[in-house]
This record gives sequence, structure tokens and C-alpha cells, in this order.
Amino acid sequence: MNDRPAAEQLARALKELKEKAGRPSYAAIAAWGQQQTPAVNLAKGKLSAWFNGRSVPTSGRPFTVLVELLEARAQQKSGTPKRGVPQWQAMRTAAVYEQRRAGFGDSAPSSDIQMGEADPVVRLVTQAGEFMREAGRVFDAVARYELSPRRDYPTKTVTTADGWSFDVPVEPVPADPKDVEALAEVDRALVGVRVDAERTATLMPCLESHVSRVLAACTDVRRSCVSIDHDDEGRPDSSYPADLRKLTGALDEFKEVAAVLRRSA
Repeated sequence: MNDRPAAEQLARALKELKEKAGRPSYAAIAAWGQQQTPAVNLAKGKLSAWFNGRSVPTSGRPFTVLVELLEARAQQKSGTPKRGVPQWQAMRTAAVYEQRRAGFGDSAPSSDIQMGEADPVVRLVTQAGEFMREAGRVFDAVARYELSPRRDYPTKTVTTADGWSFDVPVEPVPADPKDVEALAEVDRALVGVRVDAERTATLMPCLESHVSRVLAACTDVRRSCVSIDHDDEGRPDSSYPADLRKLTGALDEFKEVAAVLRRSA
């Protein structure tokens, strides 16, 4: 029975990619690495170990640059569609986790947790979804407040018994979202994300880097959901939509890697 399916799958996929890229030599690949800015160390010994499954690539630029170079060349040489770096990283992470399980034995964090409320992946994804919903409510409120023509509301003159007169809006002016309970709900949801992120990273350390990206993206969304800036011409602008897309992408990658780990366990 094959006890290293993830590592062998990665090595086999790398060999196939190299074949479709025109079978460049290790020396040629190493030279490509040196041409990058900054230069990337793709030594022949390292490449041989990766392609033959003797070692699992470490996280970082060398592996990313390798697959980017080979995929670009394979697409050019044989029309092979690109898998994309996230899928390659998912295979690499699965191989690393497999290696750790082999080294830790029964003390390794289990990937056999039943899907459900207690599952760390499900809990983090669910909590992040709740955070996004609350952040969306706040951003909508901010947009209504910041973009509403507050000074153009029709007014009426009110005179007090003391003879003081002043104008008041006929229509209600949108409330400043910083004063509403919705903002507190966002912060409570973010605390929940942080708690579940720490739990997931502890139970499944191989996902730690992906958990960190999810948490960083949540922090960016929290910061941008409460403000709308204006450019030099006075047009409204906000980084919130881009931050939300980044968070969605981080969650998708997190779920994809977790699924690969489960299949290879």
C-alpha cells in the first residue's frame, strides 16, 4: 500500500509538467531562476529531489517560480492549460502534511474530524461568512450616510416659544453608522474569526499559513468597511470591494487546501 500518495502525486505532476514544457534540463531551469529579479535559487540537486519525490518542496518563491516558469513554457510549447499556483500549493501542502503525519505518528493532528459544527474548517468558514455579512451591513450604512445628499434634504422652519427660529430636515437624515449596533456586531464576529483561526491552526498546523491569510484579509475588510474616501475630483472610492474579494479568495484557497488534505489523509 502506498504510504506517501500526496508526495508521489506532487512529484508525478511536476514530472508531467516538465515533460509538457519541452523537457528543459535542470541546468536550464536553474539558469531561469538566476534570471529572476531577485534571483531564485533552483539548484540542480534541489530540483532533482523535488522531481523524483525524495523531498517535498518548501514554501516560498523557489517552488512558486518553478511552477510559474514551467506552466508558462508548457502552455507555449504544448498548449497545456495552467493549473495555477494555488492548486500547486495545495498539492505541496498535502505532501508536507503527509510528511508530518509520518514523522509524528499518532500524535499528529488528526484530519479525520467529522464534518459538522466541531470541524475546525467548517467553523472558521462559517464564522468568516458571518463576519462578511455583518461587515456588508456596516458598509451599506456607511455608503448611505457618506453618499447621501444630506444638505439637500427639504427643510421647514421651526419657531420655538421663545422666538428662536431654525431649519430642520423634513426627511430623516441617515444615521452615522459609527453610532449603530451594527459596528459592534462586526467586531464580535471578528473576535469569533480570531478564536476559530487559532483553533484551526492548532489542530491543523499544515493550514497555518492559509489561516493567517484569511485572518489578515478579515482585518483589512474590518478597516475598510467603515470608510469611503474621495479622489482628487471628489468621486467616492473605497478599498472595501477589493478587500472583500481578497477575503473570498483566501477562503476559497483555504477550503481547497483543506479538501486536498482530507482526500490524501
